[in-house]
Amino acid sequence: FLYAGITVTNLPESLRVLEYDANLDYEWTGNGPLPLPDGLIYMDSGAFSRNVAESVILPEGLRGMGSSVYSRLATKATELRFPKGMTRIGTAAVCMDSSAVTDMYVHGDVTYVGVSLVHGMETSVRIHYEGTVAEWNIILAGEMDLEYFNGATLTVICSDGEIRLK
Repeated sequence: FLYAGITVTNLPESLRVLEYDANLDYEWTGNGPLPLPDGLIYMDSGAFSRNVAESVILPEGLRGMGSSVYSRLATKATELRFPKGMTRIGTAAVCMDSSAVTDMYVHGDVTYVGVSLVHGMETSVRIHYEGTVAEWNIILAGEMDLEYFNGATLTVICSDGEIRLK
């Protein structure tokens, strides 16, 4: 859609998947968070061609999203809440070098978190996890990738304590 000259102003409720490089030129003119269809279950990398809204509420049924999708949706959003449908949070779900996200909320049903979740972060980020430190260490796929932290701090706030990485 990127080069077709078509601007999309409404996403249909029947939309289930936005494939790789759909590059929707989506123009959100409403007030408040961008509404995504409740039936949307997956958005791949490049689903949107540009920043769409100040903030986005991800649908509860969303099961996955490709790298940097959220960053293109809302570069000014400071908060990201992963919906209940997402039990696996993949690598670089948020491309942090182009994101203002400072707080992520991860529900207790998550079974996997990719180690590059905060790849490229330039500001300090807090991950609020509903489970314990021990449970976080189980769902984390390995050591967090600290190579691209650029001096920022990552704090994982669990129900029984914190993990702080620099």
